[in-house]
Amino acid sequence: MVAHLPSMAAAAMDRAGKFDREALREVERYAAGDYLLDLLKGERDAAAVARVSARVAAFTGLDPRW
Repeated sequence: MVAHLPSMAAAAMDRAGKFDREALREVERYAAGDYLLDLLKGERDAAAVARVSARVAAFTGLDPRW
């Protein structure tokens, strides 16, 4: 999933007609940093799950419940 997040975000930006290379770089930094750390914490860390859900939803347009 870490390697796929930037592509998913790029697709969402393109679909909305708002592709932005700097915004994509932000997603790449997040995917390699805080996202990966929160994923490693696992589902038992409710705060980590909430952070991941919110950020991924914001980047991709997916429902945070997914």
